[in-house]
Amino acid sequence: MPPTISDSLFRLNVPSVVDLVSDPKQQWICDRMSHNVISTSLEPNLTQSKRPHATYDHRFKQLVRRTGSVGHALAVGIPRSTERGWLKSEARPVVSLQADCFHLEQLEQRVALLQRRNKQLLCLVRVLVVLLKLSGFSLVRLRVPSASDKQMLLKAIAKAKNLFPLEVLLRWINLSRSRYYSWLCNLAPCQSDLPSCPRTHPKQITTEERCIMQSMTCSKVHRHLSTCGLARLAARLGKVYVSPSTWCRIARHAGWSRPRIRVYPSKPKIGVRAEHINEIWHIDTTILRLLDGSRIYLHGIIDNYSRRILAWKINSSFDTAVTSELIQQAAVGLDVAPQVVMDSGVENVNQTVDDLVSQSLISRVLAQVDVQYSNSMIEAFWRQLKNQWLYL
Repeated sequence: MPPTISDSLFRLNVPSVVDLVSDPKQQWICDRMSHNVISTSLEPNLTQSKRPHATYDHRFKQLVRRTGSVGHALAVGIPRSTERGWLKSEARPVVSLQADCFHLEQLEQRVALLQRRNKQLLCLVRVLVVLLKLSGFSLVRLRVPSASDKQMLLKAIAKAKNLFPLEVLLRWINLSRSRYYSWLCNLAPCQSDLPSCPRTHPKQITTEERCIMQSMTCSKVHRHLSTCGLARLAARLGKVYVSPSTWCRIARHAGWSRPRIRVYPSKPKIGVRAEHINEIWHIDTTILRLLDGSRIYLHGIIDNYSRRILAWKINSSFDTAVTSELIQQAAVGLDVAPQVVMDSGVENVNQTVDDLVSQSLISRVLAQVDVQYSNSMIEAFWRQLKNQWLYL
């Protein structure tokens, strides 16, 4: 570097030069020049500050020197050049407290425990990978119909992206990049894959149309319409243009159920029940077909409490007077008039039965006329008699 003017002036003997000047005016000028040069040359040294140096923990230096790798401290923001300088230089003695070595054994145990867990997880992952290869599982031709399953898979991939590249993850599970981004961009609560070909075509039903079809199918407002009526109504309103067969197929595959609400009140499941014997009777007539093709008429009375046949009679022809005969036969020796449940047939509603009612021998109750329930007890007995005894 060539010498500057200030350096050359510093090498001169300034007082001797001033002394050589005899004129006081010239001596004053030389004195001022020498003063200015000296002040300008010293001014940068007085105002210049020291370069800041970063200090690091001595344990980082020991770790880098012991392992010989420059990647440990680089992760915490230490420059690579600084780490290489630590490798070239010798370690200096450091005086510090021993508090940092107090938990050294605990740290070593924790590191050993973590290494053991990593080995266990690595072995488990290897076993799972082998089982996955043996099972032949692949997402190439496998559909994921449920939107919730897609959401779970996307969440798992998002968490694993912090440790592995996306290309590696997709290659592991055999999921194409286009399919992954299609799920990520077009995922909706009502979207699901079709169980047929995974390829899309222009005439395929969109997600919005499927949502409209689902809302109309499951709506209580349209419960009175059939599936064909729903398809025609949606086309008339300009919402969805789908054939009734396609509507039925999509609803069947998606598992949509139509709302079924009873318009009329539900009928009682338990019929009339008596509290003691001879309180309520049931009378009815049934027809039995014989092997020769002829028919006979079977009349009977059953007690509601004991389920006992009180009186019965078989005729080859239909006789309307049999009902009064059976009631008189069963009511022999009774002090209280029982309630007799019967239907509105001509054998039960006639003059002879009216005379028994007027005599207070019985109290007539017409099933599904005077009461809501039917004469099901005697009818159930006829069904058991035919199906379990006669028609075997």
